Amino acid sequence: MKSATLVLLCFGLAGCGANATTDSGASASAIVDGSHDTVHTNVGTMVVIAGANHYRLCSGTLIAPTVFLTASHCTAAANHYHDTMGFGTGVSFDLIQTQPSTTSTVHTGVAVTNPAWLAEPSTPTSIAKLEKDIGVILLDQPITDLSIAALPQADVYGGLAVGTKLTDVGFGVQGTIGATGRYTEDGERAQTTVSFNALMGGSKGVAKAYRDVPGGDGTSCNGDSGGPQLYQGKLAGVIVAGDADCANADFVSRLDTQAARNFLGQFLGN
Repeated sequence: MKSATLVLLCFGLAGCGANATTDSGASASAIVDGSHDTVHTNVGTMVVIAGANHYRLCSGTLIAPTVFLTASHCTAAANHYHDTMGFGTGVSFDLIQTQPSTTSTVHTGVAVTNPAWLAEPSTPTSIAKLEKDIGVILLDQPITDLSIAALPQADVYGGLAVGTKLTDVGFGVQGTIGATGRYTEDGERAQTTVSFNALMGGSKGVAKAYRDVPGGDGTSCNGDSGGPQLYQGKLAGVIVAGDADCANADFVSRLDTQAARNFLGQFLGN
């Protein structure tokens, strides 16, 4: 990764750590130099509900009929908007989602932030904070027409060699335009490969991946926060951060650790 400031990869009506912008001036979101994805239908968006408008905030994955997995910095932002502005929270699995949308199918719910993330005193983009950056939306009604993503077995990342291909999935950015370096986003789910690099943090709870351009990789960007990183097609981690220009690296909060299982188990009945 270049010596660039890490940023949280969420949209945010007020930025939420994002600093890339689209042509419309909104925070940029999702996969850079990937391809449209019609396969991972259980990957959707976390939305903020402001009257008739639905604003995409982050990505995420359905891990139980009433449990949508995302990042804690996303759930904390949703709760902030709820507490200060009265906005609701929900998720949508529509393949195409404009920003804002008045027509998306939205499933309402309640955002739950990981207490360990809230208790961690370091800055939001510190590795210590990112290790704990998983949250959930508890849906008001079960979703029964989509497949459920299973949590990974223990220590999946621990056995990976440098350069192993992983897949990031999220909504939005498809590439860059012109010399401005600004990102375009079309509101569609997209995916890209990235390459495993290293484990980071005191408990090795963060996996870092890099962009192997000759190998065909893209990378994640703002709005991908909460979306899944997959290994061999199966859920492995939650995308939580990247470098500021979305060019070289992304950082994932691992789901194959005991700490992650302890937090998520209370919502999954195990």
